[in-house]
Amino acid sequence: MTILELDTIILNYYFGLEKTGVYSIVKKISLLTSMPLVAINSVITPQLSILFEQKRISEINLLLKKVFVLLLLYSIPVTTLIILFSSELLVIFGQEFKQGNNILIITTIGQFINIITGPVGNILIMSNQEKLLRNIIVVITSLCLVSYFIFIPLYGVTGAALITSLRVILQNLIVFGLVLKQSKKYGK
Repeated sequence: MTILELDTIILNYYFGLEKTGVYSIVKKISLLTSMPLVAINSVITPQLSILFEQKRISEINLLLKKVFVLLLLYSIPVTTLIILFSSELLVIFGQEFKQGNNILIITTIGQFINIITGPVGNILIMSNQEKLLRNIIVVITSLCLVSYFIFIPLYGVTGAALITSLRVILQNLIVFGLVLKQSKKYGK
């Protein structure tokens, strides 16, 4: 079990396997949108680390701008297509999955924010801020765990999707803000 599965476990406890199954498939579909970020992270993290060690901040900023544009060019059309054709996409898995339409839209929006903020977690780690990143993750995950027990019984799969997406969005925006602040500090 991982922290990222808490929503599914709690959802299953309250609503059983059918709704949890739909939610799990929908969540996996939305995670496919972030595949380029995973690939880019594995490629640029060593480059960023070397540049940071050599204090070549302007080159880091240039590389990150290129990555940001690339991720934006990918994520806007993919996210738009998933949102516009969510019902059609879900029917591929069976008619019963059509009920996950709104959940797919919610989780895809969360992943869109994840994608467009770029490799911010890796940047914090690379700049010796891994404890700060860990603390952010622990606090946000703890808040989400409590929120799951409130929102899932009240709103079911939609509550799980909302909290999961808010976790991704909040974590990425906070870390993105810290990276921006850090880049201004090193840019001086």
